[in-house]
Formats: sequence, structure tokens, C-alpha cells
Amino acid sequence: MHEAWMFELLRSVRDIATASAMPRLAEHLDDAILIAASEVHEHLAGQDGGRVNDGQVAAALRGDTRKELH
Repeated sequence: MHEAWMFELLRSVRDIATASAMPRLAEHLDDAILIAASEVHEHLAGQDGGRVNDGQVAAALRGDTRKELH
């Protein structure tokens, strides 16, 4: 799933910012991750008639492409 790649990228950049003593950038990237998770939730809700459970969002974040996500 594209979402998993996006989250992995954001987490990697956040980790680099943290390791480079850039806490404000790391905090902004945390915010971006939360906003992206909200977007994934909204997208999944639109596909499933407005019903999304936390397991579906967690699976999307992990990149789980099993049929129940679609």
C-alpha cells in the first residue's frame, strides 16, 4: 500500500531529525504523521461506508494489503 511507504518515509525522516538534534523538526514530522493517519482513516471510511475500525487503520499503517482493507 502506498500509505505504508508514506508512513515509513515520514518515520525515517523524523528519526533522522531526532538523531541530528533537531527536535522541532521531529515534532513537526510527528504532527505530519498524525495528519496522514487521519487522512488514511478518512479514506478507508469513504471506501467502507463510513465504518472503519482501529485494526484497519493499523493494518494500513503497516502496509498490510489483505483484502479486508480494500
